Amino acid sequence: MFSQSELDQIFDEYNEIKISSTAKLPEIQTRDLNEPSEENKHYKEFIAFQINKIDMVMDKIDHILDNYNELDFQIESYELNAMSKELISLRKEYSVLI
Repeated sequence: MFSQSELDQIFDEYNEIKISSTAKLPEIQTRDLNEPSEENKHYKEFIAFQINKIDMVMDKIDHILDNYNELDFQIESYELNAMSKELISLRKEYSVLI
């Protein structure tokens, strides 16, 4: 089962994804990643990393929601659902780029 500190870590990871996406995604979306270049290779690696990180955090959120009634701490399920929806949206934005 998840502890409060593990939940805090999920929020931290979620915030990291949001911050890095806010900083990088608009820039990446303006590029043609099909052109072979070292810079585009780094962008593609970043996209793959972000997708993996999003999947990892979504798995943790899903696990918490699946075991919501057994949690030892309070969190509103709508918060987790909103985070999950936002991550799904970001994942779609990244996925169309590669």
